Amino acid sequence: MNRKQLFLIGIIAFVVLNGFICFMPYLLTRKSTFFDFGQNTGTIGDTIGGTMGPFIAIIASILTFLAFWVQYTANEQQRTDIKEERLDKQKEGIEDRFFELIKLHRDNVNEITFTYYEPKKNSSGALEIKEFTAANRKVFKLILDQFEQLHSEVSFLITGKLETDIYLPNYREDLYKNKTFTSRPFSLVNYAVVDILYLIIFFGLDKKGRRTIENFLIDRYNADFYEPILHWASLKPVKESDFWDNWIWFNQMKIHNGFVKRTEIDKSEFISETQIWSDHWDDEYQKKYYLNTGYYKYYGGHQFRLGHYFRHLFQTITYINEQKLLTYNDKYSYIRVLRGQLSTHEQIIYFLNSVSILGRITELELRNSPHKAIDLNQRLITKYKLIRNIPNDIIIDSIKVSSFYPDIDYEAIPDDKVLERRMRFDSTYT
Repeated sequence: MNRKQLFLIGIIAFVVLNGFICFMPYLLTRKSTFFDFGQNTGTIGDTIGGTMGPFIAIIASILTFLAFWVQYTANEQQRTDIKEERLDKQKEGIEDRFFELIKLHRDNVNEITFTYYEPKKNSSGALEIKEFTAANRKVFKLILDQFEQLHSEVSFLITGKLETDIYLPNYREDLYKNKTFTSRPFSLVNYAVVDILYLIIFFGLDKKGRRTIENFLIDRYNADFYEPILHWASLKPVKESDFWDNWIWFNQMKIHNGFVKRTEIDKSEFISETQIWSDHWDDEYQKKYYLNTGYYKYYGGHQFRLGHYFRHLFQTITYINEQKLLTYNDKYSYIRVLRGQLSTHEQIIYFLNSVSILGRITELELRNSPHKAIDLNQRLITKYKLIRNIPNDIIIDSIKVSSFYPDIDYEAIPDDKVLERRMRFDSTYT
């Protein structure tokens, strides 16, 4: 029953009671079987005053209570309206802040540039190294291209490796205690490979970048596994370098199973790549090229492009995720707007970043507690389907997006079982 209905009932009751009171003198002064006050008006007055006084007092009390109650409910409604207005203003503030962050994200993307060099035929048909500049979202495609090139170039150092070849025992044991890993079908080999290669792409392999990478890897992986990868990737110079032809020659010495022909170096027999590091790379190539101050690495790093980009993206997502005034559906609607700003290549780079130690905190692993699973409501990538629009499940070789994040209903990978799981998850998210 609403306020208008209660008010109407109160008016009707008031009119009926007042009519009854006005009718009482006539009723009580009539001759009847029950009442006969005669013509003694004093007696009539006393009778009316004595009999009606209590009724009038009760009615007055009721009316006073009703007036108080109406005022009370009005005050309560006013407080409710003020509270709702305050909540509406707070939600408007959240929305305004969110769209400010979206604008900053767009500005960050628009400011990203990348100058690179590629061979191009000149007017005479000869190949020349030409300078090109990519801007905003196109940069992410070039970064992804670098990741794929790096994976191809060092794959001979990865093929056939086991978890025990790659991981330090303590770190590997911690990962197997993490329930996130036991519930997802990705391999720890791919987990390490994406981590190491992405760190190379992110920090680059100049002396400072390499030290930074090693600081991340030293407590997690065997140096015998990652050092050859860092060494080999370090050899590659930028294409405009005078050393480009040297790298092409050196890179072509690789053949299957990680062996090279010594005949291409000193006319001897086959040897392993480990011997190449000691017999050729360390003694000759490193001194001549790697330590040369004019030797600019092909993998020079993208930290100054991607660092701020990912920090801001993470802050935007956590800002919405932590808003207690919003329901999960509200939060998802906002993050969906943000996801709509990410190109396909951005989402793939975001995926690679999330698997690396730099971004694992978004879902997979706490940096200082790798044995602990992250809380369901803090697994941001799955919760908000941040990589839902990646068009191909396989990024490269056996690295599958769905094996790392199996509970996202990808646009390109329809799966009824995943949809069922999503319904259960969505009902528990806050």
